[in-house]
Amino acid sequence: MILLVGSGNMAIEYAKVLVAQKKNFIVVGRSKTGAKRFTDITGLKCADGGLEKYLNESESTFSHAIVATNVTSLYENSLLLLNHGIKKILIEKPGALNLKEFTDLRTLATEKKANVFIGYNRRFYASVIALKELISSNMSISAEMELTEWIHEFKSLNKSPKEMNKLFLTNTTHVVDTCFYLIGSPKEISSKVSGGLDWHKSGSIFIGTGITKDKNFFSYHGNWGSGGRWSIKLYTPQKKYLLEPLEKLSFIKLGTVNVQEVQNIDYTLDLKFKPGIYLQTESFLSDRTKNLCTVEEQLNSYKFYQKMAGYVE
Repeated sequence: MILLVGSGNMAIEYAKVLVAQKKNFIVVGRSKTGAKRFTDITGLKCADGGLEKYLNESESTFSHAIVATNVTSLYENSLLLLNHGIKKILIEKPGALNLKEFTDLRTLATEKKANVFIGYNRRFYASVIALKELISSNMSISAEMELTEWIHEFKSLNKSPKEMNKLFLTNTTHVVDTCFYLIGSPKEISSKVSGGLDWHKSGSIFIGTGITKDKNFFSYHGNWGSGGRWSIKLYTPQKKYLLEPLEKLSFIKLGTVNVQEVQNIDYTLDLKFKPGIYLQTESFLSDRTKNLCTVEEQLNSYKFYQKMAGYVE
């Protein structure tokens, strides 16, 4: 049996996938309003009252749990699951909000001998999977990331100040994680941060360069007060690959300027479900987890995210 924690939009997306995969699962939300909305949209039952109450009262046992609550509740719900004895947990990104929480989460997971993963669904986009197959570890690769956020859209999303103050971590790391997944984990990074917003004090302009453990160079640039969009560009021998938008893969051949779409990529699942969620969930539940972000990996990455975002804790 699978436990799905949360009743909001992401929980609804996971529920659609679990139904399609014909899995047995129970959904637990917090508020009666949220649980009712979940049921109205999906037609599925959703218990209310919160996870702690449910775990204290339920006699059900669970092989896997997916935590898809709001960002500020991810950490506390994950600790409850670990202390309840659930050994396989997938937590929506970013998993926690600061170094102490990430460290505590890793420590408890190790103590409980649990496998805990962070849900960066863009690793499972059809475009990213195709690009991963087109590059190899012995290639000389350099990468460029654009990290610009459409901040005008966030004003209407009613997110908590705590989440907004860590927007680089809670949202922008989708791009950074995907790039490091493709070219390797960072080894060194030089970062510059300037500007700032009322709700993201640390900065709004982010520029830097670095090198990965696989000796691949990368650079990034994000200006949240300007135009642009998320993108990743990989420079390989003979071809420059573009994830721009991330959902599509194209390339430019050496000696040309023509942008061509990579052919024979099956985008069916990314069109039918929230992109990446189907294959990410399938990988987690089938224990084929090598492409998932582990809590250990996220803890190591967070130290670089701090530098990139200008966070001081």
